[in-house]
Amino acid sequence: MMNRNTIIRLMLFSIVLVFLTAFAGTDSTVTRIIVKFNQPLSAAQLDSFRNQFHLELQRRIPGIGVYVFRTSSAVRLAVLKQHPWVQYAEVEQEVQTQNRLSAQDQPTRKTIQVLKAPPKPEIIPGEVIIKYKPTVAMMATVSIAAELGLTSIKGISRLKAVVYKIPAGKTLEQIMEECKGRPEIEYAEPNYRVYALDIPNDPDFNKLWGMHNTGQTGGTVDADIDAPEAWSKSKGSDQIVVGIIDTGIDYTHPDIQANMWKNPGEIPGNNRDDDNNGYV
Repeated sequence: MMNRNTIIRLMLFSIVLVFLTAFAGTDSTVTRIIVKFNQPLSAAQLDSFRNQFHLELQRRIPGIGVYVFRTSSAVRLAVLKQHPWVQYAEVEQEVQTQNRLSAQDQPTRKTIQVLKAPPKPEIIPGEVIIKYKPTVAMMATVSIAAELGLTSIKGISRLKAVVYKIPAGKTLEQIMEECKGRPEIEYAEPNYRVYALDIPNDPDFNKLWGMHNTGQTGGTVDADIDAPEAWSKSKGSDQIVVGIIDTGIDYTHPDIQANMWKNPGEIPGNNRDDDNNGYV
């Protein structure tokens, strides 16, 4: 029969074991899912959808109803596709994460690319994207395209979709309407033009909703200063000097240290304007 001290030691050992197991580094698969909704969603509806499928919003392509979600749980894509709000859903990619660290936990000087659409979606004229159902054979897609008078421009193998050139005398709307009645076709849509923007691979950037708001703190998606859009036009210049009027500045901060302006041509400590540029 165990005495009281032995029982206490066993209980403490069990608690420590559970703690270490919970925080031990493990490999897991992170899946990114592209979802296109068939209607604009309110913030409450989007939250409801995310919670239902345990999804984390990564980014959004405004104007065309496309969202990219991240999940580490086993989401059944077939079930998600049956949701009444979903027009289509596809797996974007799967990445392995080790010790529960993501790319954003490792700051580097490199940047990652995200897709961004302009406020008013730009449609590439004379083109259409057709997504075929997974069971449709390649020869069948060729036959369907010929019947519709379409010329293949390029394939999107990951989506089992093809970008086609619309024949003269037909409109995008006509082609999309003809595709609706084809059981082999999952959907047809315009070929939208999107742009790649630089997002810094900073471990805390996803917390700065004011710069790039993806709804990460429960706020309104895209209610921000559009920092990535500004960076796509200019990332600043070492010829521009910004003065900060304050009681002081942490010039050793990693975001500031390498960008501190130094007055050239001066002799330190003599309180003279040696280079006659108006600054001492």
